[in-house]
Amino acid sequence: MPNTTYKLSFGNSIVDIRESNAIQNFEYVFSTGSIIDSLAINGFVVSSNNIASNILVGLYLPNSEDSIIYKEKPLYISKTDVDGKFSFRYLPDSPFKIIAIKDDNKNLMYDGSIEEIGFNINTINPADTTLIHLKLFKEKPTKQFLKKMLTPEY
Repeated sequence: MPNTTYKLSFGNSIVDIRESNAIQNFEYVFSTGSIIDSLAINGFVVSSNNIASNILVGLYLPNSEDSIIYKEKPLYISKTDVDGKFSFRYLPDSPFKIIAIKDDNKNLMYDGSIEEIGFNINTINPADTTLIHLKLFKEKPTKQFLKKMLTPEY
C-alpha cells in the first residue's frame, strides 16, 4: 500500500552459519512513503482473570464492518507473550479497531463460538492511547430453529 510502514519480524530465525548464534528479535522496517511511522500501541490480554499468552491481536480500519473478523485478516498483527502483553510499533496517526482472538486454527480470523474473542468497543488511536486492556470471552452459541411453519391458503 502507498505511504505505509512495514515491519517484518524474524524473531530468532536468523542464525550465524558457523556457530548457529541467533540474532535475537530481528526486525526489518521499511516504508513505501517518505517517512517511517513511529507510533505504538501496547496492552495486555486476560482470559477469565488469567494471563492469556499466544493470543492474536489485530488492528482493523475504523470503518470496517463488524463481520470483517470472519472475512479478512487484520491490517496489523501482534501476539501476546508469556505475560499476556502485546505491542504494535511503527503505526500511523490514525484510528483502528482492535480485536484479540484465541486463534486455535491459525487462520488469522475469528471462527465463531469455537474461539475466544476480546475487543474494545471504541476505536483507538496510537497518538492518544496509553495501555489497552482486552478481556477474552467465549460466545454462547445460540441454536435457532423453526418452531412452526404455516402456509397461507389463497
